[in-house]
Amino acid sequence: MNQRAVKNLNKYMKRKYRENPDYYILKCDISKFFYSINKKVLYSIIESKVKDRDFLEFTKKIIFQRSSSNTGIPIGNYTSQYFANIYLNELDHYIKEKLKVKYYVRYMDDFVLLLDNKEESKEILEKIREFLSKNLRLSLNKKTNYLKNKQGVNFCGYKLKGTQITLLKKSKKKIYKNVRIWNNQYRAKNLDFKKTIMQLNSWQGHASHTTKIGLIKDVLNKCEWLYDEL
Repeated sequence: MNQRAVKNLNKYMKRKYRENPDYYILKCDISKFFYSINKKVLYSIIESKVKDRDFLEFTKKIIFQRSSSNTGIPIGNYTSQYFANIYLNELDHYIKEKLKVKYYVRYMDDFVLLLDNKEESKEILEKIREFLSKNLRLSLNKKTNYLKNKQGVNFCGYKLKGTQITLLKKSKKKIYKNVRIWNNQYRAKNLDFKKTIMQLNSWQGHASHTTKIGLIKDVLNKCEWLYDEL
């Protein structure tokens, strides 16, 4: 789950700060990840780890059946995330075992490394670019960057800075916009309570992993319809 990845990153940032208060954050994003996965490379990775021929034949049908293109797997299928993690597991091993990076967290194609300084960040970034291109035929997008830890980092819908985990500004704007819409629907007596409660609960679950609990209270207090429904 992405919340687990966020909590791990928050924990690593605290540890890294104790080791080096001036550390750098290397934030990487893979460009058009699902559409760029090379099917032959994916199958060869699975084949190198699995010996059951029946399973491999079944897996081959799933990977190659939908399109004549040799790149891209469908987004949303149950198997897609499974295959995506198998694909990037190669990157995980490279970063942790070859590059010896101690603090590294990945969630799907979004990953963060905590490094000692700017020079190390530049060097590690180039090695990652080379590995992705040569071994997985992937590239990093323009959002990839390294920055001082004091600037914080956006990861999986959260902003991590120092010891704090907060929602991104766009997420806050969106929930307050939704509250206004819900309140207007409530006043017009056309609010779908069941659907709205599900949406609110989903957001509350996401927001509950931040260190700013006052935001949740404020949002709930602004929902005019909530306590009447309860």
